[in-house]
Amino acid sequence: MVACVLVPRFELVAAAAGRRELLARPVALAPVPDGPQVIGEVSGAAEAYGIRPGMRLAEALGRCPSLALIAPDPQRSEEAWEQVLAGLEKIGAAVESHRPGEAFFGIEGMRGLWGRPERVLAKAREAAGGGSRIGAGPTRLCALAAAMGTRPRRGRSNVSVVGGREARGFLERLPVGILRHRLGDEWTGINLTDTLERLGVRTLGDLAALPDPAVADRFGAAGLRALRMARGVETPLRARAPREELREELE
Repeated sequence: MVACVLVPRFELVAAAAGRRELLARPVALAPVPDGPQVIGEVSGAAEAYGIRPGMRLAEALGRCPSLALIAPDPQRSEEAWEQVLAGLEKIGAAVESHRPGEAFFGIEGMRGLWGRPERVLAKAREAAGGGSRIGAGPTRLCALAAAMGTRPRRGRSNVSVVGGREARGFLERLPVGILRHRLGDEWTGINLTDTLERLGVRTLGDLAALPDPAVADRFGAAGLRALRMARGVETPLRARAPREELREELE
């Protein structure tokens, strides 16, 4: 069983540098310099206009001409995310993380420390902070989608678990857009998922039903990787090596 720790809009909040009032307006992370002209994370007000992360800048501005753009601050977000990862590692999690705001770890190896999976997930939420969402499932994609589906509620744990028996049906209902940031570089995922949607492949169930040769011929290795993920097949977790904290003091 894989757990996902998700902190929505982590990079956007880091780039706002404490200016929380900005997040009440339609704002988005500006495209990375010398990169594809697509926006990053967006505020809730921007989502109300139908704007989503990975959307092309021209389309986003067409939907909301008043959309404000914030320059990404990779260093600030990575430093803040490193503190979250260190907190998870302190409770025994072997963490895999490829982008700020999203991390995965195996649950079984922590049961000797904390007991039942529910207890493991509760400890992870404490370590990650109150704004985090926790999901668990047989694969990374299941765990991520479970975490994305949770909503903060008073007096209730912000945790969602997808069991092994229900994983296939759960994946089939997910939109193909969930693969947008999961196929290597950003541009590959955006092009592939946008093309699938234009071809009428709307859900992972639609994608999983396609024949392997046709997907390989049209989309190559990235398409086959997407096909495997849609069918619930993923590579094992690869935990990062915990970083040693360095500190310098002057007297």
